[in-house]
Amino acid sequence: MNDERSWPARLWAWLRLCFSGGRGENAARDDMLSVINRVVEMCYWKWDIKSGRLSLSPPGTVLFGHDVSTVDDMIALAHPDDASALTTALRKLRSGTGAARRIDVEFRMQSVRGEWQWFALKSGSDGVHRLSGVLWNVDRHRKIEENLTASENRLKTILNGAPGCIAITDASGRVVERNRAFRDIFGDGEVSITSLLDTAGGGKVAMDEAVARCLRRDDSGAPRVVNGRFTRPAAGVSDPGRTVVLNYGVSAIVDYDGNVSSFIFAGTDVTAQRQRAVKMALLTRRQTWLFDVLGQFNRAPDIESLFAMLRADMPNVISFSSITLAVPSFAGQSWLLRADDLGAANPSESTDLSGGQEVRDIAAGKGLLGEVYTSGASRVSSSGASSVLAVPVAHGGVSWGVMALHRENWDRDDHFDEHDVALMNIVGDNIAVYLDESAARTAVNVRARRLQSLHDLVHSLLQTRSRSDLIGGVIEYLRTAVPDSACAIYALEGDRKQKKTLRRVAEYGNAPDDGRAEAALKSGTPFVGTSGGAETRRVTPLIFQDDRVGVIDLHKPSGLSPGEAELYRLLSDYVAALWVLYDIVALREMEAFIDPLTGIWNRRYMFQRLYEENDRIARYGGNACLVVGDMGNFKDVNDRFGHAKGDEVLIRSAEIMKSGIRISDSVGRYGGDEFIILLPNISEENAKMVMNRIERLIGDMRIPSRDDDPNSEPIKVFLDFGMAVFPGAAATLMDSISMADENMYANKLERKKRMGIPRDRR
Repeated sequence: MNDERSWPARLWAWLRLCFSGGRGENAARDDMLSVINRVVEMCYWKWDIKSGRLSLSPPGTVLFGHDVSTVDDMIALAHPDDASALTTALRKLRSGTGAARRIDVEFRMQSVRGEWQWFALKSGSDGVHRLSGVLWNVDRHRKIEENLTASENRLKTILNGAPGCIAITDASGRVVERNRAFRDIFGDGEVSITSLLDTAGGGKVAMDEAVARCLRRDDSGAPRVVNGRFTRPAAGVSDPGRTVVLNYGVSAIVDYDGNVSSFIFAGTDVTAQRQRAVKMALLTRRQTWLFDVLGQFNRAPDIESLFAMLRADMPNVISFSSITLAVPSFAGQSWLLRADDLGAANPSESTDLSGGQEVRDIAAGKGLLGEVYTSGASRVSSSGASSVLAVPVAHGGVSWGVMALHRENWDRDDHFDEHDVALMNIVGDNIAVYLDESAARTAVNVRARRLQSLHDLVHSLLQTRSRSDLIGGVIEYLRTAVPDSACAIYALEGDRKQKKTLRRVAEYGNAPDDGRAEAALKSGTPFVGTSGGAETRRVTPLIFQDDRVGVIDLHKPSGLSPGEAELYRLLSDYVAALWVLYDIVALREMEAFIDPLTGIWNRRYMFQRLYEENDRIARYGGNACLVVGDMGNFKDVNDRFGHAKGDEVLIRSAEIMKSGIRISDSVGRYGGDEFIILLPNISEENAKMVMNRIERLIGDMRIPSRDDDPNSEPIKVFLDFGMAVFPGAAATLMDSISMADENMYANKLERKKRMGIPRDRR
């Protein structure tokens, strides 16, 4: 192959040369000549002009047989339309001299296979007696040329479609052929491979080394290609000016004489790979940062500390001019935290703008930050040298706020990209998780404090001894725990014989009284009033195990917070249980002081009452009359009519005594058929009038001796009583019992004497 052939042909030759099987260049050359001879079916001919003999080389005898021994035989095989032209050419060749003895004629001949094929007869000899030349198959040659052209075109297509840069140079390194990838980077102008490599340094050395390797004659298997890498601005038409990183290889092509005829340059654009490697390194660094820094979020005591952590550490993985964190609502506050230029001498301060206009605008969806906050979708807004990246601070469907980074006076290539968005979304999600956990901890702490407060209240209420103390403790607690509220407590009062009524027993503030309490107690379900979606009033019936005892009506016009509402509901349950407990205790205590037969106070209560009254008189003054009464003729009743009738006499007599005294007075059973009556703050004369009336009523009392016979003999009893006035002869009111008892026995003897009862029966 000579230098006039196209670069694909030279490339094919180079490939054949490289794959010669290691037998050396001479062996490869002989093989190629053999192939060419076979392919074009070329034969040599010699013509002895004097004898007319024509001899063909072996390929010719294969084509036309052994019968072609003269020129006439050749003419006879020619196509009739071409025989004349062949005859003329041969005649000219025979008669000519010097340069005239050169012919180049094409004609059709019939081969031994009976095919008409075009052949070319050429003569380059100027001998006198002998002429020689070449005869080859033109059809086959044309097919070979067509195939070679098609192969060249296919090779050009393959090389132009190859991602790598491929160029063929001359011996000096000047590019003579190039593929599309090479053209896109280095353009169509004159380019020298040496100058390209000199850009990276050592271009001449690389070329010399390539030549040296290609000229190596040993079979060591050393590489024939010199490899390297260089970076330079692109000069092509696709994206001029961009920085290109190439991995290249240079190989020299040596001709049969051992001279370097050309170079093949092959390069791979690894710019994208380098960029991916840089991005991968950045992503690795960001992942490490995420594990290290985001793992420290839980140790941040508050939002400001977390923001300071981000401000200090985030520049290691993403560049920005300023950072903003807006949290419209957290723990009852609104936060807008900003840090401007990180290189500023004075660091920006975190600011609590509770209720600030900017925070309200964000919460209302105004501006870029507001759009991100309400939509929950990240946004990148770039204009000129400014770029803003805003991501939602949201997790699990709960949006807390928005975080934004700002780049000011930066190149267009430095605007935020999808990797920055992905990183910031992870950061925003983790901030939201931190806020979720902080809010949960805050709610738990608030709830714990409220429950502790409720526990303290319940413990305090358990120390009370009456329902009134319980009600007073609840009123004072609600007044403090639920500020700006009003409350009323109702109690259901009345004994078994009376109709129970609901009465307001305690209140504070301007609690409404509109019948809601009665309705709630009757239905057994709370009434809840709302305004603007907030609970402003709750009327709760106090019910414990179906025992309805009262109502708590709590009213707060500004609305109860969720914590206040929960605390109130828990308190209502405790109060209902304690209320019923105190009613049960009061009932049990009263039963302990009531005589089970007569229903009046028993001896223990009367003595307790005497001690209380004695202390009152000693402290505040006043007086009291103590009466001891005894049922006369009571033994005869038991003996004649039985103890059942005796019990009935005691019951009826107790009712007469209870109904005959004042509310402030007390009557109790002293024992057996004896009674004690305490009359505070009364004169002795009035006390005698009261007792005389009671004595008369009991004396007039008649009880049938038999229940089944109203006309049976009536039972008649008497009341014998004695009285002692205190202060008087006795030192205490309790000592007055003996004096009254003595007076009672004296009166009993006097009565029996008047009635004529024998002395032995008195």
